Amino acid sequence: MKIAYFCDNFYPQVNGVVTASLAIAKEMENRGHEVLFVVIKPPKSYPFDSKKFPFELVMRRGIKAYFYPDFYLTSPFSLSIIRKLKKLGVDIIHYHSPMAIASQGIFVAKILKKPLIGTFHTFFAEDEYLKVVHMDKFPFIKRIGWAFSNLFYNRCDIVTSPTQITKDIMLENHAKVPIEVLPNAIDLDIAKKAKKIDQKLVKKYKLDKIDKKKKKLVFVGRVSEEKSIDLLIKGMPKILEKDKNVELVIIGDGPIRKKLEKIAEDLNVIDNVFFTGMIPNKVLLSSGLMRFFDVYVTASTSENHSISALEAMIFELPMVGADAKGLKTAIKKNGYRFIPNNIDDYAKKIIKILSDKKKLKTMSKESFKLVETYSFKNIGDKWEKLYNKMIKLKSKK
Repeated sequence: MKIAYFCDNFYPQVNGVVTASLAIAKEMENRGHEVLFVVIKPPKSYPFDSKKFPFELVMRRGIKAYFYPDFYLTSPFSLSIIRKLKKLGVDIIHYHSPMAIASQGIFVAKILKKPLIGTFHTFFAEDEYLKVVHMDKFPFIKRIGWAFSNLFYNRCDIVTSPTQITKDIMLENHAKVPIEVLPNAIDLDIAKKAKKIDQKLVKKYKLDKIDKKKKKLVFVGRVSEEKSIDLLIKGMPKILEKDKNVELVIIGDGPIRKKLEKIAEDLNVIDNVFFTGMIPNKVLLSSGLMRFFDVYVTASTSENHSISALEAMIFELPMVGADAKGLKTAIKKNGYRFIPNNIDDYAKKIIKILSDKKKLKTMSKESFKLVETYSFKNIGDKWEKLYNKMIKLKSKK
């Protein structure tokens, strides 16, 4: 097959959508299929060499979208892309976010009469994301957001959703297109290749400053409003009342890092909250750094099927997360879920999981057992089957 991926989420963004779309593409290429990406060209300030990228890139010039950090806009129509994909003989078009590049994918699919798949990654019409642009106080904006989402996804031949929960929410908000549940995929061999922690990187990211005797909580992801990282910090005083040997490590960077550092200072827990800054995903995983930590934590209520959580589970980290949306599928016997946005319940669950070493060990094993179902092999088979099915259906019309 010849597959064209249309991605509004692309470097310099580093998030779950980018990771998930690249993972699908990599697996398809490994199976002998031809892959091409249509993306917005990164800004000149970002050191990106397209020649070193593993897939062919078609880059569109864009302008910065000031309503959300790191997003860029471009023309929804491109005659040159239509010509290129027609010459290539593309078989299927798959987009990953309902923005400008996705619009191009919709136009191309219609003109070339090719099957169109859209993947729903992000609850951008929900309050968690609306508060980033200071519009969470206006209910009608949420309705407009879902209408915008449906405008894109209802044009697809089929839409994929990483979880049944997400599918149900889409249908509740008037999605009219067939939706298939297809989880994000993960490379299970990562942990096998990184059995030991790279001590050089421990020093590089100054993790050696943390006392080895301390119990280490870790969050990995974009440091932005929708991730509710402030709750993790606000829970620290309550946790430290019961156990002074606990450290919260936040891996990642983003627009609210300084704000979070100020919260930690004001609560007098700055000595127990550590910000590493950005650690490239490949480095974080291949170095075995995830083995440095004891429990993966997240207060996010906006997760669909969190890639960061799945990556933590590969390294057998128990989980403590909000009882919301996609996290319900990632946290079962391998950890505890707490009442969303409830600092007291979060702190109680952390104290509970850290106080029982035997239970902690059992939950570690459960994390890997659960994540095994999301292997590249299992999920890749499902994608390949879906692509072939849609190509055959389109050819009959």
